[in-house]
Amino acid sequence: MTINSRMVFAFLLSILPITNISAKDITSRIITTTDLDKRISAVCKKYCQGNRSHGKLDSVDISHLKNEFYNVTLKVTFVNKNDITGMIPLQWNHTIKIKANGTLNSKTCQLTVGNIRIDDDKYGLGNIAKQQEGKTHIIKNCSAFT
Repeated sequence: MTINSRMVFAFLLSILPITNISAKDITSRIITTTDLDKRISAVCKKYCQGNRSHGKLDSVDISHLKNEFYNVTLKVTFVNKNDITGMIPLQWNHTIKIKANGTLNSKTCQLTVGNIRIDDDKYGLGNIAKQQEGKTHIIKNCSAFT
């Protein structure tokens, strides 16, 4: 018996959680009401390499799972960039992307960090991020984000 590819696609769509489709982008609210973007910049200032390096909060999405639980997905970019010209130019540009998932309990405002994925990490910044896996943080006024 052969299975039609459309049937497989329809089946896969039917088992995907609806919450993935209804994820809400709360990036601008996070930037204006928390210091998360400043903390990301501070981490890069301490660990990134180059005279034009910077860290940036790319996005924060939240989606309802069930009851008081929400899935939170955060994406961060660390740009390691150097741009020195002269007799011996010293230039490089290397970008590290980090994606973290966690679960927010809207009753307790506890965010538990789940898995963290790091792409193209030449400098070991991901090791700092990986230390957060499994840790729980209190998010002040978390009801403003749900």
